[in-house]
Amino acid sequence: ARYTLHKESVDALEFIGIDADLDLRGITGEGLWGNQCMTHTRSLGITKIPGADYCQVMTDIALHNPFDDPAVVKDVDWIIQELKKGRHVAFHCRSGADRTGAVAMIIEALLGVRAGEIALDYELTSLSSEGTGQTRSAKNVLTGGYGFYGRGFTTIPVDEPDPDKRLQKQAYIYLNSTFDECSISKTDLDWFVSFMLE
Repeated sequence: ARYTLHKESVDALEFIGIDADLDLRGITGEGLWGNQCMTHTRSLGITKIPGADYCQVMTDIALHNPFDDPAVVKDVDWIIQELKKGRHVAFHCRSGADRTGAVAMIIEALLGVRAGEIALDYELTSLSSEGTGQTRSAKNVLTGGYGFYGRGFTTIPVDEPDPDKRLQKQAYIYLNSTFDECSISKTDLDWFVSFMLE
């Protein structure tokens, strides 16, 4: 029941036009930490909105060991493909912090958002409705203390003196050529950047 939306929620999604949902929430007892490869998500379990599509692909090993599992690449690819179909996409996990943050962080980097602004966005996840009291400071994000930053695409060596352009190139490379079995084509990445920035 935890993963099934009530009618009021379905109506709300339909009202704001969300018809594709990337649900990154975890299943208790399955794939809890980075040493487990189990899919760490569950779909909403509904298809009541005509034409709606729901997907789940994030694993915690992809979050904590981003060069061992291409799940984040699959997440971003799914978002791009849904946008190309003309769908309006939402993505989330339970708290909107680590898994959601990993996807948001690489998308923002790909779009040329400055590292400091990305870190400030992540700092906002301290205001999670979970009330854990955990503080995620922007400084810790930039030094690799939390989430995907500092362990993943930001460690890819790129010959670019401008730190913001370097971050954008690192995101591009991670999504396009890090995994042999899974990558997003340059055509799709270029389309996505153009679509989002226009």
